[in-house]
Amino acid sequence: KAEVVHKQIEKLKSCFEGFTLLYSLKANPCKELVTWIIESGTGVDADSINELVTLNEIALVEELY
Repeated sequence: KAEVVHKQIEKLKSCFEGFTLLYSLKANPCKELVTWIIESGTGVDADSINELVTLNEIALVEELY
């Protein structure tokens, strides 16, 4: 599963070179999925206290959007 997520993210990155991709936790806060997304180097958009708590449970992130 992680390989599929990483492959799809790489496709998106190649289509949007020069842009920062962000994943919205609101879309799907599944911890396993979000971990794979963070591992791929994609940023995470967290805009509520619950999303920040979820993100904190998963991993330390250098930048928040």
